[in-house]
Amino acid sequence: MPHTVTERGFFRTLFDLSFEHFVVVRVVRWFYFLVLCAAAMGFLVMIVTGISGLVSAQNDINALVGAEYMSAPLLAGAQMRRAVSIGMISAAPFVAALAVLVGRVAAEMTIVLFSITESLKLR
Repeated sequence: MPHTVTERGFFRTLFDLSFEHFVVVRVVRWFYFLVLCAAAMGFLVMIVTGISGLVSAQNDINALVGAEYMSAPLLAGAQMRRAVSIGMISAAPFVAALAVLVGRVAAEMTIVLFSITESLKLR
């Protein structure tokens, strides 16, 4: 019967040159943790960038409206920047959820693949 990581120890299994023992299950957990951290950071970056763009666009719109001469292209650009910022804020939860979903599916598929390999070794 093949040994698992807990029976042999992580570093002993990591440096097993015969590749009879797998360390993937423990590594996949860390990979998924990193995916969760990256998704959370991406979510925060999208929200902060969107809010920053929204504030900047609103300041530009206020400055243009209060000016004697209002430039239509500058006003349109500020309104477009405001729309993109609102879209970014709205899309942030969906992008983060998609990243977590893709990471979870990849982690589960990796674990299933190595579980099948270990099951076939038992026969």
